[in-house]
Amino acid sequence: MTQRAETDSPSDLQVGPRRSPMEIVALAVTMLSLIALGFMTFHPWLFLHNSDGATFYILGYALATGKGYVLWSLPDPEPSFTFPPLYPAMLAGLMKMLGSTQPVDIVPAAKWLGLTLFIASLLLYNRAIRPHTGASLALILTLLLAVNGSIHRYMGDILSDIPYLLLTLLAL
Repeated sequence: MTQRAETDSPSDLQVGPRRSPMEIVALAVTMLSLIALGFMTFHPWLFLHNSDGATFYILGYALATGKGYVLWSLPDPEPSFTFPPLYPAMLAGLMKMLGSTQPVDIVPAAKWLGLTLFIASLLLYNRAIRPHTGASLALILTLLLAVNGSIHRYMGDILSDIPYLLLTLLAL
């Protein structure tokens, strides 16, 4: 059994240099701005630019109600093999946690979950690239990712892209 040396302190275990107060403020302003943007652009219904959001909802509902991983909305319900089950399982968890399977309750909660996971992704992204790029460039790249329009489109609907972004960053 190895013991920790007496000289090890929490600061010795930190990855990369400490964050400056200005960097902390910039990251905090970015995250708070994303929350404000979420409030300003929030729409409580599914967007109809694709049917994936509705399919994720249907699969989440099937899991939450014990029907299995099936597209129960079809005339002859069949198992789904197209969509990975993680995001529908997250939606099923939301349904169980909220005690409702109604879209009016689940869609807004799923969208706020997407925003929360995106903020976590940004913080993780910044932490991952900072040792390789330096604090200033990492902050600029994080800000660019934060204002990326395509990501905001995925974050604003019930889509699996944001949870998988977070999981990809966690895997790295």
